[in-house]
Amino acid sequence: MAGTPAHRLLVFMFTLVLLGCGGAGGQDPQATRTGPTALTASIYKAPALFRLAWLPPDTPTTGLEIQVRVGTAPYTTIYSGPGPTSESVVFYDAGADAPEITTFAFRMRALNYGTASDYSNEATARTGLRPPTLGPFSHPANAIGISWQNNSLTADTLKLERGNQVGADTVWTPVPGVPFGVTFWADRDAPEESLSRYRVTYSKGQDFAQDTSYDGAYMLMQSPEQVRITPLLEGARITWLNPSNIASTVAILRVSGFDDGLGALETEVASLPPGATSYDDLHLTTGYYTYRLENRKPGVNPASSPFVPMATLLPGFGSTVIPSTVVLPSARAVRRSSQGAWYLSGAPGNMEIQVNTPVGDSWTSFTPANAQFWNTPYFLLDSLDQPHLVYSHQVAPGVQDIINEHAWKASSGWQTEEMPQSIVGPPTFSLDAQDHLHVAWQKGPQVQDLMYAVRQSDGSYVVDDLSGLNDSTALYGFQLVVDPTGQPHILARTPVNLLHLTRANGIWTAETITSGRNYGSMAGFAPAPDAFRAFVSRDYTPDSGTTELVMFQKEAGSWLPEKVLATTSFPDAFTISSLAVTGSRQRFALAYSSTSTGNMLSVWSSGTLLGVPLGYFDPIQGPLLGFDPSDRFYLLLPQMYGAPDGLSRLWVLYQEQP
Repeated sequence: MAGTPAHRLLVFMFTLVLLGCGGAGGQDPQATRTGPTALTASIYKAPALFRLAWLPPDTPTTGLEIQVRVGTAPYTTIYSGPGPTSESVVFYDAGADAPEITTFAFRMRALNYGTASDYSNEATARTGLRPPTLGPFSHPANAIGISWQNNSLTADTLKLERGNQVGADTVWTPVPGVPFGVTFWADRDAPEESLSRYRVTYSKGQDFAQDTSYDGAYMLMQSPEQVRITPLLEGARITWLNPSNIASTVAILRVSGFDDGLGALETEVASLPPGATSYDDLHLTTGYYTYRLENRKPGVNPASSPFVPMATLLPGFGSTVIPSTVVLPSARAVRRSSQGAWYLSGAPGNMEIQVNTPVGDSWTSFTPANAQFWNTPYFLLDSLDQPHLVYSHQVAPGVQDIINEHAWKASSGWQTEEMPQSIVGPPTFSLDAQDHLHVAWQKGPQVQDLMYAVRQSDGSYVVDDLSGLNDSTALYGFQLVVDPTGQPHILARTPVNLLHLTRANGIWTAETITSGRNYGSMAGFAPAPDAFRAFVSRDYTPDSGTTELVMFQKEAGSWLPEKVLATTSFPDAFTISSLAVTGSRQRFALAYSSTSTGNMLSVWSSGTLLGVPLGYFDPIQGPLLGFDPSDRFYLLLPQMYGAPDGLSRLWVLYQEQP
């Protein structure tokens, strides 16, 4: 309630409509002393539009004065002007914010040339609750969404009802469980394949106000929900709940790969009774699939569940490898911290130099200024799980020289520094156990043009010139790795040789791992200063007609016989997608592919190399491998389909279990 009646007149808008008003009557100011009689007041329309009716005086009048009293406040005049000469009605609107459950008292008197009659009887009417306002319907999954606005400041009880047609009548049924205070409800119990109306009622004691929908909302047949796919070895276990009361069958549909059905490409795996809640889809090849479930009934549109992706279990490692699907930003490289958090680089096909660091369930991006070229392996995490990256940019437009920059995240934020220059090619880099940055780059096109630098604890660089190798052979590619002691190793290939370069006491030496063939995709790591593992794709021999993926092993300073990991028919070739090594260097995982063999994963454990097919993944972005602090490997496979937006993508995460 708000102050005096005078104040109420300022706060609440009113409309006064006079019906049947006559003329001014006679000219004698003493002609009447009688006033209106039989005054009545009532609520014409909620919340506060009042209807006043009365019998006018039986003697002439020139005007009418109407007063109102709100609650216990004094009377105040709300109208003084020309008045009626016959039976009359007036409407007074106290406004949408008039006080609820409050008595309004009215009285009036006749005016005749400035002379006022006695007041009429007092008539009262009581405001009710401000009625709610129903909003438009929505259609969340397997429900009708009802929204409304509560306009009452006094109500303490809420009731939501559903109305359904039964014959010629609408039968109203309370919707259970709707608590006071909510203004939206998803009605999951509305009859399927029928139209439902709704009304919402607010009340306090015996007072109530309600709003009823004019139109209804149609509830379709409900679809299977809570669909869960559990991967099996060459199979899948599907479980679900079925809320439909009218479905006659539930169909299980499957498509190979991660996709959204594609209609005719789907296979109907099974047609089950509506009460079924599980099914085992067996005898699948290792790979990726998308499922959906569909309720069916003759003459009714099918009701489909959302699509659910699934990857089968990987066989053959002597341990359990559980797949799951995760949504991460698109990335060129992914690293996992010692705490299991994901760090991601910029997206494949996007030359923007960017590193995304985790913040809760999201990521924050860092893009260094003037960056033009990524340098492999894009970025690495140090012992404190902080990212480091090396990027390049031209000294000036049209100038061949390249400036290399090192960026890393410290406790105070991102730091950057300029590194030694290169002229021909961008560098490759690595971090040792003490978080020192090691970099190798080219100053010319030959092996002897390689350069190497290591960052010291004080921020300075020790730079080596490898010209002492005196090798003028063309350099086709190289990779820098660091062994556990911090000594650098470079794996390099020339037109016909595969080389291993090492540094001891500041002196670089080179040894030929193998020669006489053309070498392609390669990767390597160093378990110790006198040990090395090299993997390389090698062209066919004239008499075999095959291309080989080969592993070369150096142990205690001696090279062991080569091991052929896979072969494929010429001109097909192998591409090494990813290599991951444990901190102890005793276990590694290698992902590679070719047109004929498909995508493969090999894991080296206890001297045995076990390989399995991986199935389809995005050809632009290869698999990403790593090991956690317990030496359990994880594998991330980016998928072409299934990403919720252009900035994210669906990945399959294979995680080795204890």
